[in-house]
Amino acid sequence: DRLAIVPLPLNGKPEQIARINVSNSVIGAPYALALSPDRRTAFVVETLGAMPVGATRREQLPPGNRLVSIDLADPRRPVVRSQIAVAPKPETVHVHPNGELLAISTQTPGKEIILIPIQAGKFGKPIEFSLQQLGIQPVLARFQQGLYVGQV
Repeated sequence: DRLAIVPLPLNGKPEQIARINVSNSVIGAPYALALSPDRRTAFVVETLGAMPVGATRREQLPPGNRLVSIDLADPRRPVVRSQIAVAPKPETVHVHPNGELLAISTQTPGKEIILIPIQAGKFGKPIEFSLQQLGIQPVLARFQQGLYVGQV
C-alpha cells in the first residue's frame, strides 16, 4: 500500500505527486490517517495487513497492527520517521491539538482505546484502555459482534 501526497493547487504535473510505502487498506476506516497540527507529520494506522498469496476475499486479509509516522517537512520527499506495533485491528487515529498525544481506536476487546505520547517525533509507550475500564458496558444482545469506538 502507498500513501500519495498531492500538492495543491494541481498544475497537471504528475511528477509532483510524492508516494511512500505505508501498509494500510483502502477498505479500512476513513480516519486511518491524521495530520499533526503543523501539517508536517502524517500518522497512519494499518487497519488490515497485506493480502496473503492466493487470497481473493476481504475476510482473508489479516488484521493490521502498526502505527507509522511520516515526516512531511519536504512533501516531495516523505520519509517514515517512526513505527510501532499496536493492538490488532486499529480503526482510527486522531492527534491531540497540541500534537503531543495520539488516540487510536481498535476492534480488539479490552484494548479499544490506545493513547500514545509523542516526544521529539518518536512514539512513547502505548497506554491501552478497555471500554469497561471507562464504565461502558455493552448490552451483548445488541452488540453481538462486539462494540468498538469509531472516533476518539
